Amino acid sequence: MNQDHSRLELWIHDIQSYLDKVIGGTMEQAGFSFDKLNYSYKRKLGRNLQTFGFLFINQYPTNHRISFVMQIRNSDVRDLKSSFFKHQLHKDPQQPKDSQLTSLNLFLGDFMQNGLSQSSINDYSIINNNDLFEAVEHILDILAEKAIPLCDNLTNVAELDEFYESYPGCSVNSINPDNMMSDLAICKMVGRRNINHLFANMIESVDEKIRNEQMVDMSARTINEFFDFLQGR
Repeated sequence: MNQDHSRLELWIHDIQSYLDKVIGGTMEQAGFSFDKLNYSYKRKLGRNLQTFGFLFINQYPTNHRISFVMQIRNSDVRDLKSSFFKHQLHKDPQQPKDSQLTSLNLFLGDFMQNGLSQSSINDYSIINNNDLFEAVEHILDILAEKAIPLCDNLTNVAELDEFYESYPGCSVNSINPDNMMSDLAICKMVGRRNINHLFANMIESVDEKIRNEQMVDMSARTINEFFDFLQGR
Protein backbone atom coordinates (compact mmCIF):
# COMPACT_ATOMS: atom_id res chain seq x y z
CA MET A 1 0.00 0.00 0.00
CA ASN A 2 1.13 3.53 -0.78
CA GLN A 3 2.11 5.24 2.47
CA ASP A 4 3.89 8.33 1.03
CA HIS A 5 1.16 10.77 2.03
CA SER A 6 0.97 13.24 4.86
CA ARG A 7 -2.80 13.55 5.11
CA LEU A 8 -5.83 11.31 5.01
CA GLU A 9 -7.89 11.73 1.84
CA LEU A 10 -10.83 9.41 2.60
CA TRP A 11 -13.50 8.84 5.23
CA ILE A 12 -14.74 5.51 6.56
CA HIS A 13 -18.05 6.03 4.74
CA ASP A 14 -16.19 6.34 1.42
CA ILE A 15 -14.41 3.06 2.08
CA GLN A 16 -17.57 1.24 3.09
CA SER A 17 -19.53 2.46 0.07
CA TYR A 18 -16.84 1.48 -2.41
CA LEU A 19 -16.27 -1.91 -0.80
CA ASP A 20 -19.94 -2.85 -1.06
CA LYS A 21 -20.07 -1.58 -4.64
CA VAL A 22 -17.21 -3.89 -5.65
CA ILE A 23 -17.86 -7.06 -3.63
CA GLY A 24 -21.65 -6.86 -3.26
CA GLY A 25 -22.40 -8.68 -6.51
CA THR A 26 -20.02 -11.53 -5.74
CA MET A 27 -21.43 -11.95 -2.24
CA GLU A 28 -25.04 -11.85 -3.46
CA GLN A 29 -24.31 -14.39 -6.18
CA ALA A 30 -22.93 -16.72 -3.49
CA GLY A 31 -26.14 -16.38 -1.48
CA PHE A 32 -24.99 -13.82 1.12
CA SER A 33 -27.28 -10.99 2.20
CA PHE A 34 -25.91 -7.60 3.22
CA ASP A 35 -26.59 -6.36 6.75
CA LYS A 36 -25.96 -2.63 6.55
CA LEU A 37 -26.40 -2.08 10.30
CA ASN A 38 -23.17 -3.88 11.23
CA TYR A 39 -21.64 -4.10 7.74
CA SER A 40 -21.65 -7.85 7.35
CA TYR A 41 -22.73 -10.43 4.80
CA LYS A 42 -24.71 -13.43 6.06
CA ARG A 43 -25.80 -16.73 4.54
CA LYS A 44 -28.19 -19.14 6.27
CA LEU A 45 -27.98 -22.85 5.53
CA GLY A 46 -30.82 -24.40 7.49
CA ARG A 47 -29.99 -23.82 11.16
CA ASN A 48 -26.41 -22.94 10.31
CA LEU A 49 -25.05 -19.46 9.61
CA GLN A 50 -22.01 -18.17 7.74
CA THR A 51 -20.91 -14.56 8.17
CA PHE A 52 -18.31 -12.17 6.81
CA GLY A 53 -18.01 -9.24 9.19
CA PHE A 54 -15.93 -6.31 7.99
CA LEU A 55 -13.80 -4.36 10.45
CA PHE A 56 -13.06 -0.67 9.89
CA ILE A 57 -10.62 1.14 12.15
CA ASN A 58 -10.49 4.93 12.03
CA GLN A 59 -6.96 6.12 12.81
CA TYR A 60 -7.55 9.70 11.72
CA PRO A 61 -5.52 11.66 10.71
CA THR A 62 -3.00 8.91 9.92
CA ASN A 63 -4.96 6.25 8.06
CA HIS A 64 -7.91 3.87 8.07
CA ARG A 65 -7.57 0.12 8.36
CA ILE A 66 -9.84 -2.52 6.89
CA SER A 67 -10.10 -6.25 7.50
CA PHE A 68 -12.72 -8.98 7.86
CA VAL A 69 -13.54 -12.00 9.99
CA MET A 70 -15.23 -15.08 8.55
CA GLN A 71 -17.39 -16.93 11.07
CA ILE A 72 -18.96 -20.36 10.65
CA ARG A 73 -21.80 -21.12 13.08
CA ASN A 74 -22.87 -24.75 13.09
CA SER A 75 -26.00 -25.28 15.18
CA ASP A 76 -24.88 -28.64 16.63
CA VAL A 77 -21.53 -27.22 17.74
CA ARG A 78 -23.29 -24.15 19.13
CA ASP A 79 -25.70 -26.29 21.16
CA LEU A 80 -22.88 -28.34 22.67
CA LYS A 81 -20.84 -25.30 23.64
CA SER A 82 -23.94 -23.57 24.97
CA SER A 83 -24.59 -26.58 27.22
CA PHE A 84 -21.09 -26.23 28.62
CA PHE A 85 -21.52 -22.57 29.48
CA LYS A 86 -24.89 -23.25 31.11
CA HIS A 87 -23.19 -26.00 33.12
CA GLN A 88 -20.49 -23.54 34.21
CA LEU A 89 -23.07 -20.96 35.28
CA HIS A 90 -24.89 -23.61 37.31
CA LYS A 91 -21.63 -24.41 39.12
CA ASP A 92 -20.75 -20.75 39.64
CA PRO A 93 -23.59 -18.22 39.13
CA GLN A 94 -21.07 -15.38 39.44
CA GLN A 95 -19.17 -16.56 36.40
CA PRO A 96 -19.75 -14.21 33.43
CA LYS A 97 -21.69 -15.56 30.49
CA ASP A 98 -19.66 -16.41 27.43
CA SER A 99 -20.64 -15.95 23.79
CA GLN A 100 -17.95 -18.15 22.21
CA LEU A 101 -20.46 -20.16 20.23
CA THR A 102 -19.07 -20.00 16.70
CA SER A 103 -17.52 -23.09 15.11
CA LEU A 104 -14.68 -21.38 13.26
CA ASN A 105 -13.27 -17.85 13.12
CA LEU A 106 -10.82 -16.88 10.39
CA PHE A 107 -9.45 -13.41 9.72
CA LEU A 108 -8.24 -11.76 6.54
CA GLY A 109 -4.63 -12.54 7.45
CA ASP A 110 -5.41 -16.26 7.56
CA PHE A 111 -6.06 -16.19 3.81
CA MET A 112 -2.95 -14.25 2.84
CA GLN A 113 -0.78 -17.37 2.61
CA ASN A 114 -1.41 -21.07 2.09
CA GLY A 115 -0.82 -21.89 5.75
CA LEU A 116 -3.38 -20.52 8.19
CA SER A 117 -2.32 -17.87 10.70
CA GLN A 118 1.17 -17.60 9.24
CA SER A 119 0.87 -14.09 7.79
CA SER A 120 1.83 -10.84 9.47
CA ILE A 121 -0.60 -8.93 7.19
CA ASN A 122 -3.87 -8.79 9.08
CA ASP A 123 -5.45 -5.73 7.47
CA TYR A 124 -5.00 -3.06 4.82
CA SER A 125 -3.97 0.51 5.56
CA ILE A 126 -5.79 3.11 3.47
CA ILE A 127 -4.95 6.78 2.97
CA ASN A 128 -6.02 7.63 -0.56
CA ASN A 129 -8.04 6.31 -3.49
CA ASN A 130 -5.19 4.24 -4.88
CA ASP A 131 -4.84 2.44 -1.55
CA LEU A 132 -8.59 1.85 -1.50
CA PHE A 133 -8.73 0.47 -5.05
CA GLU A 134 -5.81 -1.88 -4.41
CA ALA A 135 -7.11 -3.10 -1.03
CA VAL A 136 -10.65 -3.78 -2.24
CA GLU A 137 -9.38 -5.59 -5.33
CA HIS A 138 -7.26 -7.85 -3.12
CA ILE A 139 -10.19 -8.46 -0.77
CA LEU A 140 -12.45 -9.36 -3.71
CA ASP A 141 -9.87 -11.87 -4.97
CA ILE A 142 -9.56 -13.45 -1.52
CA LEU A 143 -13.32 -13.72 -1.12
CA ALA A 144 -13.94 -15.16 -4.59
CA GLU A 145 -10.96 -17.50 -4.78
CA LYS A 146 -10.44 -18.63 -1.18
CA ALA A 147 -12.95 -17.57 1.47
CA ILE A 148 -16.29 -18.25 -0.23
CA PRO A 149 -15.14 -21.62 -1.67
CA LEU A 150 -14.00 -22.55 1.84
CA CYS A 151 -17.44 -21.65 3.21
CA ASP A 152 -18.99 -23.89 0.56
CA ASN A 153 -16.98 -26.78 1.99
CA LEU A 154 -17.82 -26.10 5.66
CA THR A 155 -21.56 -26.76 5.71
CA ASN A 156 -21.65 -29.58 8.29
CA VAL A 157 -19.75 -30.98 11.27
CA ALA A 158 -17.91 -33.63 9.23
CA GLU A 159 -16.50 -30.98 6.89
CA LEU A 160 -15.45 -28.83 9.85
CA ASP A 161 -13.70 -31.87 11.32
CA GLU A 162 -11.79 -32.36 8.07
CA PHE A 163 -10.79 -28.70 8.09
CA TYR A 164 -9.34 -28.80 11.60
CA GLU A 165 -7.55 -32.04 10.77
CA SER A 166 -6.08 -30.52 7.59
CA TYR A 167 -4.54 -27.65 9.59
CA PRO A 168 -3.24 -29.26 12.79
CA GLY A 169 -2.60 -26.68 15.47
CA CYS A 170 -4.50 -23.93 13.66
CA SER A 171 -7.01 -23.52 16.49
CA VAL A 172 -4.20 -22.79 18.96
CA ASN A 173 -2.22 -20.69 16.49
CA SER A 174 -5.27 -18.48 16.10
CA ILE A 175 -4.93 -17.66 19.84
CA ASN A 176 -8.71 -17.89 19.92
CA PRO A 177 -10.31 -20.00 22.69
CA ASP A 178 -13.49 -20.15 20.60
CA ASN A 179 -11.64 -22.03 17.84
CA MET A 180 -9.94 -24.31 20.35
CA MET A 181 -13.22 -25.28 21.99
CA SER A 182 -14.76 -25.89 18.57
CA ASP A 183 -11.83 -28.09 17.55
CA LEU A 184 -12.39 -30.25 20.64
CA ALA A 185 -16.19 -30.24 20.33
CA ILE A 186 -16.14 -31.26 16.67
CA CYS A 187 -13.54 -33.94 17.36
CA LYS A 188 -15.81 -35.37 20.07
CA MET A 189 -18.95 -35.18 17.94
CA VAL A 190 -17.50 -36.85 14.84
CA GLY A 191 -15.39 -39.38 16.74
CA ARG A 192 -12.88 -39.87 13.95
CA ARG A 193 -9.87 -38.15 15.51
CA ASN A 194 -8.31 -39.04 18.87
CA ILE A 195 -9.57 -36.37 21.27
CA ASN A 196 -7.05 -37.26 24.00
CA HIS A 197 -4.18 -36.80 21.56
CA LEU A 198 -5.69 -33.54 20.29
CA PHE A 199 -6.16 -32.19 23.82
CA ALA A 200 -2.63 -33.11 24.91
CA ASN A 201 -1.08 -31.31 21.94
CA MET A 202 -3.40 -28.35 22.41
CA ILE A 203 -2.57 -27.86 26.09
CA GLU A 204 1.15 -28.17 25.40
CA SER A 205 0.90 -25.42 22.78
CA VAL A 206 -1.33 -23.27 24.99
CA ASP A 207 1.13 -23.52 27.90
CA GLU A 208 3.94 -22.43 25.60
CA LYS A 209 1.94 -19.42 24.41
CA ILE A 210 1.15 -18.50 28.02
CA ARG A 211 4.87 -18.59 28.83
CA ASN A 212 5.47 -16.33 25.83
CA GLU A 213 2.68 -14.01 27.04
CA GLN A 214 0.63 -14.63 23.90
CA MET A 215 -2.29 -16.02 25.90
CA VAL A 216 -3.62 -15.74 29.44
CA ASP A 217 -4.10 -18.47 32.05
CA MET A 218 -7.88 -18.11 31.85
CA SER A 219 -7.82 -19.57 28.33
CA ALA A 220 -6.03 -22.71 29.50
CA ARG A 221 -8.48 -23.13 32.37
CA THR A 222 -11.46 -22.84 30.04
CA ILE A 223 -10.00 -25.39 27.63
CA ASN A 224 -9.32 -27.81 30.49
CA GLU A 225 -12.83 -27.43 31.90
CA PHE A 226 -14.39 -27.88 28.47
CA PHE A 227 -12.39 -31.05 27.86
CA ASP A 228 -13.55 -32.46 31.21
CA PHE A 229 -17.12 -31.56 30.26
CA LEU A 230 -16.81 -33.40 26.93
CA GLN A 231 -15.35 -36.47 28.63
CA GLY A 232 -18.48 -36.72 30.76
CA ARG A 233 -20.82 -36.85 27.79
